[in-house]
Amino acid sequence: MERQKCHAFVLRSAKYKDHDKILTLFTRSEGKLTVCAKGAMSIKCKYSPSTQLFALSEYVLSESKSGLYVYSADLIRMFEGIVKDYERLAVASYFCELIDIMFHAGMNEDITFNLIYYALDLTEKAPLEYMPLIALVIALKLTGISGIYPCLNVCVKCCEESDMYMFDYSQGGVICPRCAQTKDLPLLTRTETEYMYALLHMDLRNIVKSKLADKDEIILLFKYINEYIRYNVGRLPRSVEQLYAI
Repeated sequence: MERQKCHAFVLRSAKYKDHDKILTLFTRSEGKLTVCAKGAMSIKCKYSPSTQLFALSEYVLSESKSGLYVYSADLIRMFEGIVKDYERLAVASYFCELIDIMFHAGMNEDITFNLIYYALDLTEKAPLEYMPLIALVIALKLTGISGIYPCLNVCVKCCEESDMYMFDYSQGGVICPRCAQTKDLPLLTRTETEYMYALLHMDLRNIVKSKLADKDEIILLFKYINEYIRYNVGRLPRSVEQLYAI
């Protein structure tokens, strides 16, 4: 097979056999790929840094009978500040796991690749108090990119505005009390739905310029959007519980 070059982030890195790793990469050109990094656990491996979680590298990939493998790699950026702090690590792990869960090969490569870069950069550099908000914004934006974003600005049934809504995961967004068929749904004020709608469309680079809402409220909204994702996708990242506690 002709060798192919690609820029990619490491979404997941797992030990395989004695000296190898299995990497889940997200590439700009082809989206998500699973590749083998032969000898990556060896101290003699020249491209070992490029097999670390979150690393951005230029890879040269080749193919054997068993699948794609890393022929060589040149590290571009490590995002070292993320792994030095528990909260930053939890946020970055969450959205990389979520991308791995939500996306298949060939899905929205370029826009998702850019989102990963800006999300990791922001997670590494932003003040710690912004970590819950960053997690919420990334979750919302990933619903948008994957095509399952919830209706948040009007009732999903009657298309009217209301001072109070219920978040009906099965209906695809918020619903007003008049249209709700059950009262056993999460309640959201109009202010909260407008806030989430604004976050969904916000430029990531403007997050640290925005006024922080109450941390408990952000965590509550984050839980709601995760339950919405669970309803649509079937599961959530294992790291999500760590984020509820930060």
